[in-house]
Amino acid sequence: MSHSVLNIANNRFTLNFSVLYTDFTAAATSEQIFAHRLPRRSFVREIRTRHRTAFAGGAISAYDIALGTVALPEKYTSRFDVFQAAGFTTYQLSLAFEGETLDTPWSLYAKAWSVGANLDQAAAGACYFVVEGTII
Repeated sequence: MSHSVLNIANNRFTLNFSVLYTDFTAAATSEQIFAHRLPRRSFVREIRTRHRTAFAGGAISAYDIALGTVALPEKYTSRFDVFQAAGFTTYQLSLAFEGETLDTPWSLYAKAWSVGANLDQAAAGACYFVVEGTII
């Protein structure tokens, strides 16, 4: 995972982070990686997903990314097509009010799926996430 920033103020948080094609190194068509740790008592309200560079390379013909937990990789966002051409109006908005635990910090995971070739064949791609939430 690349650059990330977590801002917390007035019982709200905003997390900005990016995932690059180099983060998914599996010689397989799916892989799940740790994305970020969130504070205890935090609930996700909204996630904005946008890619600025399409994920492509080798014989890859489709590439999707989602955010969730280890057990539920699409819990917070559904699969977003990052193989399509990137553009100003190409994004996904996911709304939720869910968290994992009140007692301890918890983790978000990014999962990628490819079709046509393994993830490690990608030669380009950058996806950005903005996660907004509440700390109760």
